[in-house]
Amino acid sequence: RSNPPRRNFLSIGTAAAFGPAFAIGTAAAAEPPPTDWGLSSGGYIENALIVLRHMRFCANQEKGDPSMDLYNKNMKKEMTDFNSFFLANTKGGPAINDLRSDVSILATHYTNAGFSSPLKPDQKEKLLASISSSEKIILVAKEALAAGPTSAAPRSSSAKQMETTPDGKRKSSEDIKQEKYGNDNSEKSAAMQARLKASNPDAFKGEGFKVKF
Repeated sequence: RSNPPRRNFLSIGTAAAFGPAFAIGTAAAAEPPPTDWGLSSGGYIENALIVLRHMRFCANQEKGDPSMDLYNKNMKKEMTDFNSFFLANTKGGPAINDLRSDVSILATHYTNAGFSSPLKPDQKEKLLASISSSEKIILVAKEALAAGPTSAAPRSSSAKQMETTPDGKRKSSEDIKQEKYGNDNSEKSAAMQARLKASNPDAFKGEGFKVKF
């Protein structure tokens, strides 16, 4: 697989990003504006975390925030690239279906409301909750990947005892049956022999014939 595409993202000046309208009383001020627009050369997990972080910022923007349209246009380009390179071609990635839904919600908002309108309160609440959930799932997957493969868990002593004799040899099926049924097994066998012999005496003329179950 080739590296993710790189677009020419819109440049947003520092003055616009940190102007008074941004600094005073806006929800987006909880985290700084993104400066790393575009997909990295990494894989699905790395890029998913980038996109989710940028989506959270854009979803938190409120009416009157400076450069909202520029941030949202960059977000739309980034989501388009992410969808084309990963979402449409990756199966079984952590939280991938949730991410497809998250991207769809924000992309639909841009289509219907444009780049200068904030999300409606109910849309915003739903999207931010989904972004946080997806991010947690992907971070767990990232930590597991960093830890590397783990060795198989040791078998429990009880399971080992059920399958091996005290001297470590594997138990036969007859041994396991004897443990499970005890003497009752022989009683059942004798009763079965008696019933079969009574119903069909000719079947027992040969020596050594036994019914096993």
